Amino acid sequence: MIFWAIVIIILDAILYINLISGNCSQNCWLFFCVGIAIAALGILFRTFTKMRAGRFEQLQEELRNTRQENNELMDRISNLREQQIMSRTDKDLV
Repeated sequence: MIFWAIVIIILDAILYINLISGNCSQNCWLFFCVGIAIAALGILFRTFTKMRAGRFEQLQEELRNTRQENNELMDRISNLREQQIMSRTDKDLV
């Protein structure tokens, strides 16, 4: 997607240079050139936004996994504490 946006921008620049040099003297070509440039920039913006959103989703997934691991570790710690308390009370009873 980015490749095609760059190709469009390059072709648009060539068209714009022709407009400035005087090879094309009609205003409709200028509007066409501006429209193509806006479309290419829109493609780039959308692509970068999707890439950024993908990174955000990846970070959220990593955070979910880390929280799940943290909860599992907290459960294991609480189980170990319970076992320690039970073993101490058993020793006190004997």
